[in-house]
Amino acid sequence: MSVLITDRSESLGRWVATRLPHVGNTDSFGDFAAIGVATGEGPDDRLMAAVVMFDIHPGFERCQVSAATADPRWASRATLRAVLAVPFMEYGLNRIWTVFPAPLTRVGRFLKAVGFTPEGTLRDHFGKGTSGAVWRMLARDYERRYWAEKPETRKAA
Repeated sequence: MSVLITDRSESLGRWVATRLPHVGNTDSFGDFAAIGVATGEGPDDRLMAAVVMFDIHPGFERCQVSAATADPRWASRATLRAVLAVPFMEYGLNRIWTVFPAPLTRVGRFLKAVGFTPEGTLRDHFGKGTSGAVWRMLARDYERRYWAEKPETRKAA
């Protein structure tokens, strides 16, 4: 069982920023909110992952996200559903997006597995010679993947 941490954005943002070489510190995020995922083991609880939401534009119904992980077990379907509910359900956004140094195929495989779609490449986005891979998830993609009733879970009438 994992536990969501929603009341420590500043420390969670620092944790993410220091783990992403292309970010470095929270100044890169500007105003942001963060969600942590901890092990839920009590007093010795440890942080497994954190997601930072920044560049939040309610009028355009979008924000950018960055994440860092220390343990792959954080990414259960239930945890992803809860974490992604913040931008889509709590903030009412239609689109979240991320950009990371290309190619980082491991990151792309993870994003695809959780429901993101590749959108394109930003040439030299992280400096000369380092392009950025852009991926996005729309609210309808989130709803379809994490809220649509699955045939095997329907109750008999």
